[in-house]
Amino acid sequence: MRALRISGSPDVSGVEEYFDQQIGLTAPANRTGSEEHEHTVKSR
Repeated sequence: MRALRISGSPDVSGVEEYFDQQIGLTAPANRTGSEEHEHTVKSR
């Protein structure tokens, strides 16, 4: 399982990019407060 290996920097960078994409897809509001505010106003 290469994902659990933290000895290689390329694997670590790939995992970080993967998590960044997951966070962006699941909670894009956490990126910028303005987007979260707009979403809150629109949802009301």
